[in-house]
Parts: sequence; structure tokens; C-alpha cells
Amino acid sequence: MTYHEDRVQAGVNYFRSRQTNSITVDFREARWKYQNLGEATFHGVEFEGKYFARKNFFLLGSALYQTNEDGDGNKNVTPIPNVGVKAGFSYESANGLTASIFDSYDGAVAGYAATLNPGPTAHHLVNALVRVDVSHYWHTTGARSLSLFVNADNVTNQQVWMPDWAGGTGDTIPVNRGRTIYFGVDMSLTKGTTKAAR
Repeated sequence: MTYHEDRVQAGVNYFRSRQTNSITVDFREARWKYQNLGEATFHGVEFEGKYFARKNFFLLGSALYQTNEDGDGNKNVTPIPNVGVKAGFSYESANGLTASIFDSYDGAVAGYAATLNPGPTAHHLVNALVRVDVSHYWHTTGARSLSLFVNADNVTNQQVWMPDWAGGTGDTIPVNRGRTIYFGVDMSLTKGTTKAAR
């Protein structure tokens, strides 16, 4: 179900997904091997919305809740959090400046306790982007656009540990890099052709 008007877009969706014969590591024998085993059924609901505060400024957000169970009725059998929330804003000025920042929140993985490493706890990941279009300073008719950008992933340098689901260790492993910052140039020479350097 969706809703639209000049400044607001919103939607809510329910989903049910059943997966069978998934490719899984079979730990039942001394020599592990990949097999098409088992099944998992996911149920969930997702809300999403966008609000245009002004023509060049908008807020964006979504929230997801899901549960899952296997063919034997065991609950939350995948290393996927039950709750996820995303929110952020983006701004674009007439002079070519674009800036955005987004926060992704994942809840703790239910029913899992780490044995040695940090547990799969709830966490935030904040990403940001600043881009400046400098093509009006580019004095040639050959280039369609030229932009400088800075992109930062995991701004707050969060550690994220998730279950080592395929390794069979029963523990957790790190699943993301720390704070990472890219600097680059985007250049479009002709329509449909883009070069990027970082």
C-alpha cells in the first residue's frame, strides 16, 4: 500500500517468503560439504517514507521487522536481525553542491550468544557523501560534467560482529571495515560515458 502527494511519499508492505533447498554447509560428517538442505520461511512488514521539506531537501526513512523459522518450527534460524531502521537526509543546491548522511540501525541477532568474540549486538552504521559539481569552471565543450566528491562509510567507526554461520565455529566474525573515506573525481565526457577516479 502506498501514498503519494506533492511533498510526502509513504508505503507499507507485508511479505512472506519461503526458501527451500538452500545451499548450506553440512556439518553432520567429519568432512564438511555444501548441500541443498532445509527450508526457511520469512514473515515481515516494512514501512518507508520520504518527505520533501523543500524542493532541494528531503528526509528519507524506513523500518523493517521480520521473523523466520525453519521446517521444524525453530524460530529465528538465520543471522538476520529482527529489526532494521534506516533514516537520513539529502540536500542539493542550485550551484551543484550535494550533501547527504544516512544512518542504518540493525537490532541484535535474536537467540544467539557468542562464545569468545563480541556478540552480534545492535549497532548503527553512518555513511555520508559530499559532492560538488565544478563543471561550470571546466572551460571546454567536450566535458558534460565534472564533480569532486568525498564519501565516508562507517563514520563513527563501529565494530560489527555477526554469527559465523557458514564456518561452523559457533562464534562470531567481523563483517565490516572500520571508518573508510574516499576522495574522487567523476567526469562525464559524452552522454552515457563516465570516468571515475579514486
